[in-house]
Amino acid sequence: MGAYIPPPNDRDDSNKDKDKDSNKNNKSEVTKVTPSSASSAGSTTITIPNPANLIPHNPSIGLFFGPFTPASDNLPALYGMVGLQFLIGVGCFRHARSIIRNRNLIPQGRPRSSIFKALIPILGGIVTVFGSGLELARLALPYDPWYEEAKYYRKLATKLGDPPNPWFGAYKLYRPMDLSSWIDRTGRWIKSADEDESSRSHNSFVFTSGIGPDGKVIQVNDPKAQQIQRQKYVSIYNELHSLNENRFKYLLEYDLKDVYDLNKAERIDLILEGKSPYVNPQYTKASIQLGNFSIESDEQFERAWLNFEPWEELKQETEYDIRIITHWFPIVDTEEEQ
Repeated sequence: MGAYIPPPNDRDDSNKDKDKDSNKNNKSEVTKVTPSSASSAGSTTITIPNPANLIPHNPSIGLFFGPFTPASDNLPALYGMVGLQFLIGVGCFRHARSIIRNRNLIPQGRPRSSIFKALIPILGGIVTVFGSGLELARLALPYDPWYEEAKYYRKLATKLGDPPNPWFGAYKLYRPMDLSSWIDRTGRWIKSADEDESSRSHNSFVFTSGIGPDGKVIQVNDPKAQQIQRQKYVSIYNELHSLNENRFKYLLEYDLKDVYDLNKAERIDLILEGKSPYVNPQYTKASIQLGNFSIESDEQFERAWLNFEPWEELKQETEYDIRIITHWFPIVDTEEEQ
């Protein structure tokens, strides 16, 4: 008994074409599978970490412990490592001393070899003790960029749910700044602190004495000196107040004469088109160079902010000092009181 096999027809060819198209679509869909859908389908994605990220790179000026150096915000560990390195240097000196003492026990033909043997621990002791002093000087600074950086990323790691290492800190999240950047920021801080101190001393000199009508110096505890200082502040305040009032009147009468709520939409359109008279043609928008940083999320924005420190840059670049002047001073006539 035979089996009847129908011949192929156009319908079958169309079905085959549809099957091919469906296979192509399936293949294209497979190639576009996202990692989440692939993981749900049972596939396994193996991520090989970078071995360099597994090794801590905590910075230091004078410690020679390499990857075992603790984080810059781990002050007890840093002081302990400084003490340990200092003891190692002292041990090197003691070893060199013992070699020099035992010179007499060496045969007469080999005195120079003992001297060379003693030079190696002496140099090692000098380097380690000097490095300990450098690191101790860094820890004594009131402001340490490495400390602030490590402290910030330790808090960030805790916020992200990745507890930092108690000894090494959050070394997986960031790469510490290099030594040149540290020297640059520390030098700028020292310079700004010196300028603040000099300005503070200048202000204290102005406030501790006054000049009388006869040109003589009057001490600050003298009522006449207090009266002179108050009159100075009042005159400065009155001058600033009058300047501000004149400026406001000028703006309202000329520059901002046609600015009101009814034409706000029209003014915005002119600003967007670049045809507004209120746009300063000489203003150039500052370009932000992010480098390899991205600000897609809050964490990335905080990392970029910490790296560039815009407020610190603004503080270094600004040339204006802001002084708070009290709103009013009670003027007391000393002659009437007397």
